[in-house]
Amino acid sequence: MAVAQGLNSPSEINDLRKAVEANVLVQLFSPLLTSHQVMDLQFDNPYTAITCHDGTTLALHKYEACVFLVIGQAEEEWLQRLLSTVVRLTKLLVGPCVALLRESRERRRVLGQLLGAWLRASASQQCYLVEAVERLMVSPEVTTAAVQVLSQVLEKMKSKQSSNSGVLVPCHALLLVRNKLLALYSSRSAQELAASDILLLNLLLQDSLDHTEASTLQLLLEDECTVSPGRSSAATAAAEDGAESEQQQEEGGTLQTVTLEQLEDEEQQLLEGVTCHSVLVLLKTELSLYTPHLVHHTNLHPNLSLIVVSEIGRSRVSGSIMSLLQCASSLSSGRGVQAVDVCHATLLQTLQLAGKLPPNSNTDAIAHALDKVEVQWRHCKAGGLVEWRQSDQDSELSSRLESALTALLEAVRTAWKIISIPYSVGTGGSLVAAASAQQAALYAKEKLSSYAEFLDVKAMTNSKFECRALTVNRYMDDFPGLVHFIYVNRSSHELTAPSLDPLESEVADSNEPNNQFLASCMATRKLTKERVWSMVEFARSHLSSGNFSVMWKDTTFSYAYFLWFEDRYGVAQTPEQLDEDVLAALPLPGILSEDFYRLLTAHCVPGLTPDQVQVCEVFCVHLGLVTAPCILEQTRRLLSSVWEVAGQGATCHPTELL
Repeated sequence: MAVAQGLNSPSEINDLRKAVEANVLVQLFSPLLTSHQVMDLQFDNPYTAITCHDGTTLALHKYEACVFLVIGQAEEEWLQRLLSTVVRLTKLLVGPCVALLRESRERRRVLGQLLGAWLRASASQQCYLVEAVERLMVSPEVTTAAVQVLSQVLEKMKSKQSSNSGVLVPCHALLLVRNKLLALYSSRSAQELAASDILLLNLLLQDSLDHTEASTLQLLLEDECTVSPGRSSAATAAAEDGAESEQQQEEGGTLQTVTLEQLEDEEQQLLEGVTCHSVLVLLKTELSLYTPHLVHHTNLHPNLSLIVVSEIGRSRVSGSIMSLLQCASSLSSGRGVQAVDVCHATLLQTLQLAGKLPPNSNTDAIAHALDKVEVQWRHCKAGGLVEWRQSDQDSELSSRLESALTALLEAVRTAWKIISIPYSVGTGGSLVAAASAQQAALYAKEKLSSYAEFLDVKAMTNSKFECRALTVNRYMDDFPGLVHFIYVNRSSHELTAPSLDPLESEVADSNEPNNQFLASCMATRKLTKERVWSMVEFARSHLSSGNFSVMWKDTTFSYAYFLWFEDRYGVAQTPEQLDEDVLAALPLPGILSEDFYRLLTAHCVPGLTPDQVQVCEVFCVHLGLVTAPCILEQTRRLLSSVWEVAGQGATCHPTELL
């Protein structure tokens, strides 16, 4: 397109950096974005995708006054899922302050790394394919030992950070083996860790984030402390981006200075065998959609990783000002006249909470930012906000009031950014947190050393579910014709499925010239994996259309998909028929961007709250010769067996779903 319009020469296309310039992008996409803006503001009906004659599809999504755009020749649904994931990762890193991506090179780098990790994981791992947490099935004794280790990890971090009481509160500790959740321990006062956040935290452990020490040293914050060799992330960021550092210092962020003695300590810790990385993320909690947490993650043993999540002491004021931002956004859009009083009350609450923050390096910056919010709120009142509230609700905002509300939104965003990003725990606070995480990780590594190899082997086969596609075992005997299955408890978003990944020994043996059998098995396994991915995509398309039970077949396999609802007593609930408008308003099936299944439950079972309903789904792959009645009968028995292994006692009636 750029060459056709004379914006680029054909020789520049080979150099992507020269071809993709800001001026060229503006020339190409300004008409499209203007049209999208008109459809959104004037007609409240923005388009979400455009398909060109050559098959190129453009998917669009608006978030916080920014339009995210994805271009490709893949299916529209896949591009929409990719786009929603990009927006979700943006929320994880910068929350409502999307402009931070333009200002910070480190945040852009992390976003790209996380997106690359998600692309690889969604193409190879079942947990990211169906967006559910896969648990590692081990004996109760091993699980108990892992939970005890995690409990001690949190206690050690709390004791080491007692001098910073109220600043960082370690609340969650997780052990993962080959991306499967072995154990999760949360303190009593902790907010519940959402399954979608566990999946996002797991992306931090992907190999793509550990390719170079430089990238891990500069994961997110200029003031983060990464316990690894080399220069500190703060020093590197200050050297490479002085203007950005000065701006953050003006806004109240402090840069962490690392001395020679601290570098020597880091080298000593490296010799002890544990490298701990720190990153600030924004997780979903009851307080806010963007609650700041400090995450420490480390690799204890090959394929065995530890994640410790610490809640930041200012999360309450961060959640309060986030509520203020949402109220102000409603007013700015001309909707929610009743939100005026809510805004005023929320502003007073935010000021009260901010006054209780312990003094540190950017307390004055927070107070200054909130003073600006107060000034802009008074300007809104003087601009006719009270008169607009008392007038007809269909009346439009005056230009003066609209301008004042826009300034208020910007002031609130700035205040939220200073409170939550970048975060400074005070002088030496980052080093204290990193040091306590380092010592806790060393403790966990020592305690789990005798389990490491055992857990790695278990994770490759996932305990009692071993390689359905090729190995003759009791599942092949009990369920003749069954090739693969995926069961997901959508109330807890936990996945139970056989492993489709080949063992490392199988990969090595299949490369030998005389081992044709294993090579054939590997080819069969690859074909099975491809069909499983296409099965999930096909089932999702029917689920989005309101079909909860689907059976179909191709030339090789027969497929079945069931989704059903039960109450807390295991009694099946008949879902209500959904009209097209409700289905169109639902997000894509999954949980990363938004919990599709919770919204679906609210519409399908309106007589019960989503917390009172158990939602389950199962995917099955059989050989093509297996009949439909046999598939139904096997599905019922299979689910009973899965529930026995997983420790669930509910009953299922899949035959009632057709």
